[in-house]
Amino acid sequence: MKLQSLKNTIAQLFAILVMLVLVGCSSSEPAPPPELGKPDRPEWVTKIPKKDENGLYFVGISKPYATHQDARKDAMRDARSQVVDYMGAYSESKFKEQSISTGFSSDVVDPSAVVKIMKREMSGAITRELGQVDTHPEEVTVNNKRGYTYWVLTQIQEKQLDKSYREGAKKAAEELTRRAKETREADFKQQIENGIEALNKMEAAGFGEF
Repeated sequence: MKLQSLKNTIAQLFAILVMLVLVGCSSSEPAPPPELGKPDRPEWVTKIPKKDENGLYFVGISKPYATHQDARKDAMRDARSQVVDYMGAYSESKFKEQSISTGFSSDVVDPSAVVKIMKREMSGAITRELGQVDTHPEEVTVNNKRGYTYWVLTQIQEKQLDKSYREGAKKAAEELTRRAKETREADFKQQIENGIEALNKMEAAGFGEF
């Protein structure tokens, strides 16, 4: 009996020893590094919200900058530029549309020059009225140093776009009126007046989406 008990004790000690060795081996292995994935991004980063009762939305993206502040400012600049380009494209489309009904010829006055006047006028209002809704920063490496890239969700009310659009059309019409007064060529003057008529119609109609 004593011999059997001794054998059982030795077997138990051996089993414990084996377990300790196995645990020691497994703990000495380095833990696998965590997977590095993209930071969680809000949905609006890749899917711009549709227009709602608050207005139209635009997402600005910054270049990499060393500071949060500079990256956020650059993202806002990008958003403003997008709004101005959007309104410029809309204005050009509407100017060409109205020009057909007034008989305006692009051979006399370049439509892009008219749109440029409108964009310059609209830019100031857009800068004042464009609001920041949300931001999303991400760390990046800039010249082997920590930096940041920003996404910024912005919103502008449709009534503000309408106001700036009407003011832009009015300003462009005033510029063409000045040019009409300076010319003595009848055909050229008539074409400018046709362009003014088109702009007056745009001002009266106001802004609407594409």
